[in-house]
Amino acid sequence: MNLPKTVFPFLLYFASKQWIKITIAIFASASWGIYSALFPYLLKQLINTLGSLQQTRLQCEHQGLLMIIEILGAWILAHLFHVVQGFVFRVDCCTRFRASIREALFHYVQTHSTSFFATHFSGTIANKISDIPNNCEMLLTTICVPFTTALVMSISIFVSMWAAHPIFAGLLVVWLVLHFMIVFFFSRKSNFPLQDHANCVTELSGRIVDVFTNIQNVKLFAREKEEVLAFRKLQEEEIKKSHYAHTQLEWTQVAFSINHTFLIAGMLLLLMQGWRYHWVSLGDFAQIMIQSFYLSGWIWFVSEQINDFIKKLATVNAALSLIEQPHEIIDRPKARSLSLTAGEICFKNITFSYSKTRPVFQNFSVTIAPGEKVGLVGHSGAGKTTFMNLLLRLYDLQEGAILIDGVSIAEVTQESLHKNIAVIPQEASLFHRTLLENIRYGRPDATEEEVIMVSKMAHCHEFIEQSDAKYHSLVGERGIRLSGGERQRIAIARALLKNAPILLLDEATSSLDSATEQKIQESLALVMKNRTTMVIAHRLSTLAAMDRILVFEHGKILEDGSIEELLKRNGYFASFWKKQHDASWRTETLQKEKSSVEKNLVRDGRFELPTPTVSV
Repeated sequence: MNLPKTVFPFLLYFASKQWIKITIAIFASASWGIYSALFPYLLKQLINTLGSLQQTRLQCEHQGLLMIIEILGAWILAHLFHVVQGFVFRVDCCTRFRASIREALFHYVQTHSTSFFATHFSGTIANKISDIPNNCEMLLTTICVPFTTALVMSISIFVSMWAAHPIFAGLLVVWLVLHFMIVFFFSRKSNFPLQDHANCVTELSGRIVDVFTNIQNVKLFAREKEEVLAFRKLQEEEIKKSHYAHTQLEWTQVAFSINHTFLIAGMLLLLMQGWRYHWVSLGDFAQIMIQSFYLSGWIWFVSEQINDFIKKLATVNAALSLIEQPHEIIDRPKARSLSLTAGEICFKNITFSYSKTRPVFQNFSVTIAPGEKVGLVGHSGAGKTTFMNLLLRLYDLQEGAILIDGVSIAEVTQESLHKNIAVIPQEASLFHRTLLENIRYGRPDATEEEVIMVSKMAHCHEFIEQSDAKYHSLVGERGIRLSGGERQRIAIARALLKNAPILLLDEATSSLDSATEQKIQESLALVMKNRTTMVIAHRLSTLAAMDRILVFEHGKILEDGSIEELLKRNGYFASFWKKQHDASWRTETLQKEKSSVEKNLVRDGRFELPTPTVSV
């Protein structure tokens, strides 16, 4: 979806979807503007008729009654249009207008790559998606109602004043030109300060969300005061920018006041002059003054709307930066759905780097057979997680291709690719929804019986049944109401329910205790059967069921083979294996020796355990 990147094309794009209702709103606003100009003119006719010396009293009353009926008819018609505008435009059109913007933004942002979300506050993104529809509605309403009414009223009053005497129309034109010069000057002067202030407010909101998202860390590290100080610093910057931006707006109001005074004073002086020399009637006096006050009051109202309009315009302009950044990873125009037949994965001469100074893979190739269970081993930063992320097409390659059953993943839709791969990450992220909804996220059409079955396989059914609302219990934001191990088991159940032909596990059982891990490994062994599986594990004992081990180092595969073959080679993998198995024995021995030494030192009076101190 290609959305316009600037404010007015953006407004027009979504307004065009509601053009009939918007046309009705504009027509109703125009009718009110015409009525506002027509009423003083009809009043002038009524005054001149009632004050006519050439007609009898009965004729004056008869004509006056007809004119009163005309005035009331125009009043009723204008208000009828106003009521129709309220129901058609405000009640229905604006609601759908906001909804269509919100949905389009949500869809556009959601299809960004994971790197986009890694560099943007989620709270800032959410605030912008919330702010843009509301502010755009205000802009649209201002254009369709007060601006349209003011424009039509100005034209209608100009015509009626020209008919009374051109000099009044001339003064009106001079006043309007001065008014728009003031608007143009101050809008340009205040636009950038207002946009700067809007960005500052967005940053402040993002900071609040970031702190509340990580509130546990704030409390555990006793950093409440530091966060308040950092917040206060940002807020002082916001106050400073707000003062500057709104000072510009207040000077705009001062300029408007002077210009409006010029209009009223000028009209009064001209009318008095015309009355003195008999080219202005009593009706003309009433018409010109009422129209001047009408237009002056309406333009004053619009002027206040302009201040808010400029602020909203700046806010929307700043918020549209959300869609200025193009999608990094997109489906090709003729991308097709991925249909797996076997599940063979082939990395063919791929080159990838996060930046020019951080190459990860260069001319890298490896093939994983259909249904093969492969363990990925290596130091942190060796390229294991990137290997999986590239298969998921979370990043695009610089060179080469990744093939699944002979089809490049760049040639298929991302949606079909991800539907064929189930992932169990190291850190499970849950929605603030029920346990049932979180597990069923793997397959929305799954029955409760299927959910319970995979929950038992993932060994989370037991603690779910012990919760108050069982499967309908809310897990809290990011699953905060659950322990790390419980969250991980929910994530495992979710992946099991997805039942995809390719399974990826990134330290999936690292946060589980040994007993639970052993049980889940038994369940996963059943799930891995006849599925192409890749497992990242630092705990090498969890790779016992793998057909093959790939040892990564600096984006290269140093060793490739079964566990037995790699142990016989006595290379890197054998070294890792020996260190882990020796480490468990050494840890127990060292703990026993340390305890014995400390007891002896304390007994001999040569050593005292330190007393913890806390600085406040």
